[in-house]
Amino acid sequence: MDRKLVSFRLPEDLMQDLRERAGVDGIAVTELVCRLLRQGLKTSTDDRVAALEDEIRELRQLQQINFSNVASAAPPAPVYMFPQPVPAREGDGEIKQRMADLEALMKEVITSCASIPKLESLVEEIQTTQVMVCAEKERERQK
Repeated sequence: MDRKLVSFRLPEDLMQDLRERAGVDGIAVTELVCRLLRQGLKTSTDDRVAALEDEIRELRQLQQINFSNVASAAPPAPVYMFPQPVPAREGDGEIKQRMADLEALMKEVITSCASIPKLESLVEEIQTTQVMVCAEKERERQK
């Protein structure tokens, strides 16, 4: 692949972030920049917004689980976390607003889903207690 030398200015903090990330990934900063540019060019902003909207719909469905059947149901679908918000183009105000709304909804849904393991544990504890109470009543009845 032919490579061309390109010169451009980056803020120092962004350059430091690139160096750190490249070090963690064990690649050159140039390779990291190429990968990030390819990734950014491959997927349009609308596609990324649509993907986030799909994730939110999926997480809302997950939130509507009937908790009385949680113990016997299959484990919930995995919750996908986005490490950083997806950047929108500077001049695209509508997409920026949609992204901000989606990020707020994602935080809300993720916060709601974080309590699912606690609820599963409570349901299991209640079911165990019910079994023990029923067994005790049965023993008393047999006496």
